[in-house]
Amino acid sequence: MFKSLLLGLLSVAVWGQAATQYEIQEILPPDNATELVSIALNDRGQLLGQGHTEEGSFQFIWDQENGLRRLSPLLQATDMNDQGVLVGVVKLKSGGSRPTVWNPATGEAHMIWDVPEQAWPIAINNRKRVLLLSAQNEAWSFYVWDEHDGSLRVSAQPAGVWPSDFNDLGQILFSGGEVGHTFVVWRDGSPVRDIAAPEGTWAFASAFNNRGDLVGSLGCLSGVQCQNSGARVWMGDGREIQFGRRGERIGLLAINDQGQAVGTMSNQRIGPSSAIIWDEASGLVSLNDCIDPDSGWRLGTALAINAQGQIVAMGTAHSEGVQTKEFRYHRLVLLTPTSP
Repeated sequence: MFKSLLLGLLSVAVWGQAATQYEIQEILPPDNATELVSIALNDRGQLLGQGHTEEGSFQFIWDQENGLRRLSPLLQATDMNDQGVLVGVVKLKSGGSRPTVWNPATGEAHMIWDVPEQAWPIAINNRKRVLLLSAQNEAWSFYVWDEHDGSLRVSAQPAGVWPSDFNDLGQILFSGGEVGHTFVVWRDGSPVRDIAAPEGTWAFASAFNNRGDLVGSLGCLSGVQCQNSGARVWMGDGREIQFGRRGERIGLLAINDQGQAVGTMSNQRIGPSSAIIWDEASGLVSLNDCIDPDSGWRLGTALAINAQGQIVAMGTAHSEGVQTKEFRYHRLVLLTPTSP
């Protein structure tokens, strides 16, 4: 069944029925940790995350075979690719720090020297190319590094225009600025796509995939009344999918190469927020309808989805007071599909 209403190139997403069921597994924190949060999920089902204790924070990698393993406190990781290779900042014994690509499985590491000293690594793709940011004066400069060609300066953008994502083709997604500009460029800075927001609105995209599908939102500029604001999927073929009916608030945070998008939504009907998944075949579905109702879990936000359809989400047990004002989703879980 086609799960959107076509209006020219603009389609309105509608609710569907759960077609896939998921097994839910909590990523248990160590005894002295109070909370875990997700940084990245790869196609192997490995999770890069961060935990908090009374003494401070720590980072970890989790997978089904090895469980949770803490990373060295000398490395602050910012992303992980599908081979399990990390990028982050390593503290130097001589003082200061350097962007570094590190493979925990082999111990192999590459420090990135040919960028400004304070350059910050944002993302690493499956070709082991790294996207970095360097803030200088009133502009932000961006670099792409790989181990064969070194670093290539992409462009300088006004402060506030932020690279949201970096795909395997070497395309970079930018969003932000005073007018909410969203665009995609190649790693040499040449243009790929520009999302033209209607007059009086801004567009922000949080993620995109290798097909060129973007997820994000369209909003009204300050002091302007506009229509059709809310969550969006901008498809690689030029179509635009609009989300949200009256009273619904939807946020889409990630999309995989199969075109499955995940995020969160809330409305008066469902009460506290619910983790959601969307694709063109099944429509918009609450992930709480896709797990065993007797599991004791409620899912609030879906943060990431990999090519296998595994989803990282934040949830809580029903017994933890879902209806209280102090309630929040604070447990990190992995959802694995058990049916197609």
